[in-house]
Amino acid sequence: MDKKIEATVSPEPAKTGSNRSVTIAAAIAGASFALCVCAPILVIAVMRLLGPKIGNTFSTINSSLP
Repeated sequence: MDKKIEATVSPEPAKTGSNRSVTIAAAIAGASFALCVCAPILVIAVMRLLGPKIGNTFSTINSSLP
């Protein structure tokens, strides 16, 4: 009368939200890094395009002053 004892292994409980929070944190960090890199480049490009026009405006104002 041998009785076989079978061990049942339950699956590990899933880590709820752990991977999602890491992914969200990485996305926010990447977006903020991209913003910190792209914003100054965009500002420099706009200033280079508008620079002569703004300079001419100030020169006109300065020459019209008594």
